Amino acid sequence: MSDGKPSYQELEARLAEAESAIAALRGHEVDAVIGDRQIAYVRLKEVEDALQKKTEQLEKLNEELERKVAERTEVAEKRAALLQSMASDLLNAEQRERRRLAHLLHDHLQQLLTAGQMRAHLLGEQTADEDTRSMLDELTDLLSEAVDASRSLAVELSPPVLTHGLAAATEWLADHMLDTHKLQVTVEVDGDVEPESEELSAFLLQAMRELLFNVVKHAGVDSAAVRVCREDDRIVIAVSDEGRGFDPSELGESRGGEKTGSGLPGIRRRLELLGGSLEIHSSPGEGAAFRLILHTKQVPAAEAPRSRTEQTSLRLSSEQPDGELRVLVVDDHDIVREGLVALISECSEMTVVGEACDGATGVAMAADLRPHVVVMDVSMPGMDGIEATRRIVEEQPEIRVVALSMHAERDVARQMREAGADSYVTKGGPNSDLIDAIRGETTRSDEQ
Repeated sequence: MSDGKPSYQELEARLAEAESAIAALRGHEVDAVIGDRQIAYVRLKEVEDALQKKTEQLEKLNEELERKVAERTEVAEKRAALLQSMASDLLNAEQRERRRLAHLLHDHLQQLLTAGQMRAHLLGEQTADEDTRSMLDELTDLLSEAVDASRSLAVELSPPVLTHGLAAATEWLADHMLDTHKLQVTVEVDGDVEPESEELSAFLLQAMRELLFNVVKHAGVDSAAVRVCREDDRIVIAVSDEGRGFDPSELGESRGGEKTGSGLPGIRRRLELLGGSLEIHSSPGEGAAFRLILHTKQVPAAEAPRSRTEQTSLRLSSEQPDGELRVLVVDDHDIVREGLVALISECSEMTVVGEACDGATGVAMAADLRPHVVVMDVSMPGMDGIEATRRIVEEQPEIRVVALSMHAERDVARQMREAGADSYVTKGGPNSDLIDAIRGETTRSDEQ
């Protein structure tokens, strides 16, 4: 029709189609009929079956995806654990090698240099030729410089205070930064912060030293603060300053030919390999705060195991003239002990009444010989000089103990004084310091 209305034939076709759809619905041949001009028959069962099939396929795909994710997660976790284990093994190997080299320097090179220094001094005292004496004095000074350099290197490699735990090492580090860099460090140690191994303590000490050295180089201040605490199974070390600050995003970028915050990226990488992290909060002009976090087990602080050596002692005559100072020498290095005996014997008012090579023997000989003075080495196998001094002073408070050590650190001197030592003298220093200390006179080493 020209007016756009359906024709009679079209109406009949639509009516027939509608009657067919009604008949299909009444006969339950279909579940629904949809459409306007184009009628479609919908069978809900077929739709439900298709939907169920697609749902099952989706579930299988999800299960397969979860399985693959779990497998890859397990592989990633195993690789992470292996990497952390390898990093821990590498750290332990590094610290053991550092400790081995430090012990070689202390137990061999420094002792030989000290013995040579004593013999040069004794030879100078016995010669009348001024030129020879001058040369021997120069040799003594050179040996003293060599001892100082060796001692400094040994301390850098493995500070001896680490055997007394991380807390003591942190206090030592504060003194070390003041002595070497004029940086005043305030230390706060909250609770028991000891990790499960000396190797971890050494790593944390090195990290703290690097952070404080960063303050020296970049902060432009002469003070900093260190706080060491434990948060559950984590050791947290916070190092802060009120210096010029920096933008943490610039770490590793060049500034004046030098990397900003040199050493910090290395600390962060090693911490991450060990399962820890380094947080940095800073901005220009606002100071800087670092949080070093390491997951670790909590264990009681303990002395590092020491190797046992053959215990020997030498008892000398107890019949001494009245008025002479009776001296017992305790040192585990034969060559140094012989030098000490020779040096002390040169003084007319002193007599060496015995020698011991370890702390336990020294304690027993002190009780037996009743000397006026015990010259006590600090680092010895078995019972060290600190414990031996404590026992001697407790049992015989009238005996004076002169501590003798290759270590010049104030922390070691403090521990010997707390144990009861009357004075503290470093090996390699002027021989007159030791003689004055035995006499009971104030010495430069004594004022450390």
